[in-house]
Amino acid sequence: MKACLKQYRRQAGQTLIEIIITIGLLAILFHAVFTLITASFRLLGDSRARLTARHIAQAKIEEIRNLPFDDVGTVGGIPPGIITQSETAMRNGLNYVSRTSVIYIDDEFDKLAPVDLLPIDYKRVRVEVSWSGLFASKRPVVALTDITPRGIESTTGGGTIRITVFNASVEMLPATEIHIVNPNVNPAIDLIIYTNENGQVLLPGAPVCANCYYISATKQGYTTDRTYSSEEVANPNKAYLTVSEGLVSDISFTIDWTSTLTIKTFADRDSGFPPLGQAEFHLRGTRRIGTDTEEMPVYLVDADYTTAETGELVLEDMVWDSYQFTLGNPALDLAGSNPFVPLGLLPNQELNLLVATKAHQDHTLLLSVIDASGSAIASAGAHLTRDGGLDEFLFTGSAENPDFGQGFFSALDIGEYDYEVTASAYQTSSGTIEVDGQSSEIIILQAE
Repeated sequence: MKACLKQYRRQAGQTLIEIIITIGLLAILFHAVFTLITASFRLLGDSRARLTARHIAQAKIEEIRNLPFDDVGTVGGIPPGIITQSETAMRNGLNYVSRTSVIYIDDEFDKLAPVDLLPIDYKRVRVEVSWSGLFASKRPVVALTDITPRGIESTTGGGTIRITVFNASVEMLPATEIHIVNPNVNPAIDLIIYTNENGQVLLPGAPVCANCYYISATKQGYTTDRTYSSEEVANPNKAYLTVSEGLVSDISFTIDWTSTLTIKTFADRDSGFPPLGQAEFHLRGTRRIGTDTEEMPVYLVDADYTTAETGELVLEDMVWDSYQFTLGNPALDLAGSNPFVPLGLLPNQELNLLVATKAHQDHTLLLSVIDASGSAIASAGAHLTRDGGLDEFLFTGSAENPDFGQGFFSALDIGEYDYEVTASAYQTSSGTIEVDGQSSEIIILQAE
């Protein structure tokens, strides 16, 4: 009887395992079939959408080929014409957007401007069609054609605009959106065009005009670089572009991925670093866009901010730069920052700046301790003394605190102090420091 029961249990266990394996195999099979059907459906839909986009682009090209040569140009473009820069069309339930650009081409066959006195050899038309919806395009359909005049090339006057765009690593950036505006010529110019694979835009035949071409460069998720008028900046580094007859006007821009800087303000170490809300501060970068009427520098970022009640403020779409942080409330002193200020912000970086504050005193010392590589050293002992007066010892802050690698000496007197800094595995450093107002000093410890 017991043997039969064991045999029954063994068979039941085997049956359960077989059922589980069968279910698993069926699930894998059904998933594969579903994935195949979905992929086929998407491929078919994308093919149909792409075919429709190709028809739209080809129809636009044929329409342009039938225009008189002088009319081949975009409204607000260089050269000007009757073609709209952007059009939308609904086909098969999908929304298609066609973008048309027309530029003069300066052919190398007869040399390039400024050697070539007639740099407008022919016109190149580019039609780009993208679509949105269920099968939204990742790669737009592009059609190109060249339009030549009926006869020898003739001058329409003007000069050539050459725009080059780089990133922070000085690499040329293709597919950068260039916006050119000039309301001072007839017809007015309001053109959006994109850099080629070499990060450049070349526009022969631009109307002559002095300091009147506004130009900006940007990409999705990138910073923006642009020209400035004298009304915005008295003496801009990048003034509105001037185009002269028969000459090439060069201008370059530098853009890269935007970054996010989160500022968090706290009270001092003695109170346990509680968040400090409504903290006012000033942030200034090093990028200059020009000078004012008194020849003082004008910075791209130079603004006042205030943290929320939580002591936090998130600054998005920041340009990469080195930023100086200063507290705006005269009743507070900077008692530490993590990382140290000024701080460096890289392209496409998310950085937290933790700031410690303390009640203001007339004379203070913020001591920062780093190693030879520039990294902050936590828990370093800092001893500050003065003959007949101060004898104070403290440790630099730990990595998670807003005073990482720093020690703050408050309520000092003006004058000279002796210091000694020690840390495990490092040589001791000692010397004198002059304190006057809100003083700061960086101590570099060498490894043993």
